[in-house]
Amino acid sequence: MRTFTDSYLNWVKTNTVETHLSNGWTEIATPFMDRHNDGLVIFAKEDRGEVTLSDDGYIIRDMELYDMSVGRRMKVIQNFFRGYGVTVTDDKELQIKTTMQSYPVKQHLLLQAMMSASDMFVPSTQKKGMIFLDEVVHFFEKNDIFYTPDAQFQGKSGYIHKVDFIIPKGKKNPERFVYAINAPRKSNVTAVLFMWEDIQKNRAVKNKMFAMLNDEKNIAEDAIEAFANYEATPVHWSKRNDYIPDLMIA
Repeated sequence: MRTFTDSYLNWVKTNTVETHLSNGWTEIATPFMDRHNDGLVIFAKEDRGEVTLSDDGYIIRDMELYDMSVGRRMKVIQNFFRGYGVTVTDDKELQIKTTMQSYPVKQHLLLQAMMSASDMFVPSTQKKGMIFLDEVVHFFEKNDIFYTPDAQFQGKSGYIHKVDFIIPKGKKNPERFVYAINAPRKSNVTAVLFMWEDIQKNRAVKNKMFAMLNDEKNIAEDAIEAFANYEATPVHWSKRNDYIPDLMIA
């Protein structure tokens, strides 16, 4: 039976285009969208067995256009990307250095980091200066919801996936995976569902998944339905208090 994971991987393969440039780099145009609905592009170069992957500075430049005070928040930004194994260079490029053998996994992590940053690093209009991830952390801590941030798991596909928060198993509730999505749209919802299903296929113990959705703007109905179809719980941020019992260690 064809699964969501199969469909997702086929979609990625079909819609990824490589162009070999004269400077020795390869441009890789992907079907993943940033917050402007532009396709994300990464660059790869192999030299003596070492592969360098880069976003050519796109993500940090985009943050600066949004007046994100990048210089002041650079430590926060660096720590955010470090969770994906991504380095922010002095030229403000996102980079990963790897081998040809590990290249597919590292490319996936770089794209995860770019998508997540493009989604997350937009200041919330509700609390000036805070990003949505900050608000989720504040909500957890205010309500004594214990969590571990930035966990990584290997999926059945072999890809490594980052999970925003893990809430431990309790007597009644199983272990819970929590993702924070600042701007729910088809591309990032699809990516989260792929990661969730891929991880579940590789684990003997089943978990629950909650997606914290910033609903300052209307969320497309098909995005909500997609979560329900994969036994994941979409949580509208405006109704987050309704889910406190489901998130507690109990």
